[in-house]
Amino acid sequence: MGSLTRLIVFLSIFAAITLKSNSQYLLPITKHEPTNQFYTTFNIGSPTKSPVNLLLDLGTNLTWLNCRKLKSLSSLRLVTCQSSTCKSIPGNGCDGKSCLYKQPNPLGQNPVVTGRVVQDRASISTTDGGKFLSQVSVPRFTFSCAGEKTLEGLPPPVAGVLALSPGSSSFTKQVTSAFNVIPKFSLCLPSSGTGRFYIAGIHYFIPPFNDSSSSIPMTLTPIRGTDSGDYLILVQSIYVGGTPLKLNPDLNGGAKLSTVVHYTVLQTDIYNALAQSFTLKAKAMGISKVPSVAPFKHCFDARTAGKNLTGPNVPVIEIGLPGRIGEVKWGFYGANTVVKVKETVMCLAFIDGGEKPEDLVVIGTHQLQDHMLEFDFSRTVLAFNKSTNIYSIPLSIGSSTSSEEFVLDLNGAAPLLQNCATAARSTTYHPIKCGSTRCNYANPNFPCPNNVITKKRTVCRSSDDARLFRDTVPLLYTFNGVYTMDSEKSSSLTLTCSDGAPTLKQRTVGLANTHLSIPSQLISMYKLPQKMALCLPSTEGSKTYSGDLWIGKGEYYYLPYLKDVSKIFSSTPLIASDKSGEYLIDVKSIQIGGKTVPILYGTTKISTLAPYTVLQTSIYKALLTAFTENAKIAIAPAVKPFGACFHSNGGRGEPVIDLMLRGGAKWRIYGPNSLVKVNKNVVCLGFVDGGVKPKNPIVIGLVLD
Repeated sequence: MGSLTRLIVFLSIFAAITLKSNSQYLLPITKHEPTNQFYTTFNIGSPTKSPVNLLLDLGTNLTWLNCRKLKSLSSLRLVTCQSSTCKSIPGNGCDGKSCLYKQPNPLGQNPVVTGRVVQDRASISTTDGGKFLSQVSVPRFTFSCAGEKTLEGLPPPVAGVLALSPGSSSFTKQVTSAFNVIPKFSLCLPSSGTGRFYIAGIHYFIPPFNDSSSSIPMTLTPIRGTDSGDYLILVQSIYVGGTPLKLNPDLNGGAKLSTVVHYTVLQTDIYNALAQSFTLKAKAMGISKVPSVAPFKHCFDARTAGKNLTGPNVPVIEIGLPGRIGEVKWGFYGANTVVKVKETVMCLAFIDGGEKPEDLVVIGTHQLQDHMLEFDFSRTVLAFNKSTNIYSIPLSIGSSTSSEEFVLDLNGAAPLLQNCATAARSTTYHPIKCGSTRCNYANPNFPCPNNVITKKRTVCRSSDDARLFRDTVPLLYTFNGVYTMDSEKSSSLTLTCSDGAPTLKQRTVGLANTHLSIPSQLISMYKLPQKMALCLPSTEGSKTYSGDLWIGKGEYYYLPYLKDVSKIFSSTPLIASDKSGEYLIDVKSIQIGGKTVPILYGTTKISTLAPYTVLQTSIYKALLTAFTENAKIAIAPAVKPFGACFHSNGGRGEPVIDLMLRGGAKWRIYGPNSLVKVNKNVVCLGFVDGGVKPKNPIVIGLVLD
């Protein structure tokens, strides 16, 4: 597909934020499957470094561990009782000159045990947001030594507990203070594979959001309860399938966040209201109820629920939280809402906590998995990733009888990416041998010595962490461009997989303009015209229309237009990119209300992952000024990350934005594609500031509702 030369202007709009290369740090997160607990690993000690696994706990004030697990104790030093370090630790004590700390076991297995407070070096990794880079040392990491008995109840690989509380002695506070960086940390707990633990994170490269033009959309809400050593968020309401619950008691006590409680625990009346509403909504969706399975009270037949990108297609549960302007919602979908307890049984993944629990709501790790959580002490806010509304297509790979959703990545180089263990379960799976004709064609520049030996066979790889294989992919076929499909073809394609399942969205389809992309393979295999067309539905429209990806030919029929809509397309040349195969066009200028917004020279990128259109700072400021001056709508206070917001009931006077393209074409952007609804009363201009020196001055993304 390397000879594609023109873009059909038939897409929607959006953007991102560029990476700043300030200091930020990254640690891995591992899920211990038997106990569903999460831990991280880093080195303690000098000169001999000892890797230790520590349980993540948002409620512990000082890290404690079994110091006998350390290879060398030669650099360990005691903290004295009269030191400022000791006095700053909550619950400190003294034993002569030695500082002591009462070590609470977050899993409640043992009574509190007292241990001596010590210091040693801790080694962690710097990061660019995606990769582990160089090791740096925290010279005086303060923690407490524990005995073997204290570890009872913790997962076997774990040697202690990592303190992540809001207190000044927590691990994250010590690191940010030692390096004088932004006082914040972020967690992405993995449902499988490896998760991410960022300290002072500026940008997060997590698949499919793995470059600076596709940032994870985040929503902000205040953090409360930090004085008490907990992280609380104020839940104003709870919704099931969009319907608010009538709750008694109210939720003024807030909801506590936990990294050790697995399933969200609710006070009995709150639990009953949620479970009743969920069961009724599920029944309306055709999902059958089955007998309960302890500890869950409400279970369902998994075979009666469909699947989507977020797991089982079940009613969405949302919690309403205070935002900067009005209520914001944190949604829990499919895999975060139910848990599969048997092959054919799934249960509502919430627990009845009794009539008078200490906390009315404790949000557990099953609900938090695969969500990015950012705890920002500089602003006392929690940022969480909202529903990304990225686009996906259903595909059945190999001998699988059911289809899975794959994220649509317009600039993705991998033809199709999934977990290798999942791919290998197909009976038609064929690994591609390194040195074979297919391997050399797929990636001629990746030498065999860099490949790994698996089961005595050298496996072809497309990169250091992606494996190549071959399997069949059934696709719908039409010969005349009519929306009704005529038949199905099963094609044997070269695909890719990763040994570690990426978090957030685990499966992607790459459509980049490279010889290995799925469109290129199909065009070559069936001698099709070198064309690809993409029609992305709006969120509203997706209830009745799912959008289309067309490969080859070029006749497209859509109601209410009764003729081939390709006849009314405008077009502009595609600009040749480097080997990445990105889709680039030349935007000459932007016009708003007849006024030209000057832009910097540079290619414009089109993305199906970027949440909003991103503009270089000077372009962004000029666009905001021109749009605001021409808008006949009442202005509202700005809501981050947007710079211009308006009252949605303040008129319908939003100006049209025109992108003036090379060749004279005009890409016209109307209100539904330029404005984002942030709450029921406010809409914002769906463009964000991408910084002074982004790779592309403009990245056109997808406008979210």
